[in-house]
Amino acid sequence: MSVRADRKQHGNLIAAELKRVRESQQNLLAEEKALVTAQAALAEMPRTAELGEYLLEYIPIHPSSVERGHCGICGESSIGWQEKWKACPVCGNPIKVKHETLDAQNTRSARESVREALGV
Repeated sequence: MSVRADRKQHGNLIAAELKRVRESQQNLLAEEKALVTAQAALAEMPRTAELGEYLLEYIPIHPSSVERGHCGICGESSIGWQEKWKACPVCGNPIKVKHETLDAQNTRSARESVREALGV
């Protein structure tokens, strides 16, 4: 084999080995980043769950009604209700269910309408 062909062959081997080392280095950096993230998550104090009020309203729809709940912690609403629920279906915080009266429903509905009209 000529010197040029020999050098070309060795150059290809070195390029392949260099590529493998760089890929290995990238994999190690990604693994290190994942481990640092996991370590930081484990070092955080656990979130304490606060008992929140969950307002349950009944919306009359002919011929029955639908329940809609409003979480006092996350502020989100959900449609439907099951008695076995012990936590907000949106944020997962423990809840104490409070059934709304018709007057409270009308007042809250009016506040929501005003907020939507003002774009708040």
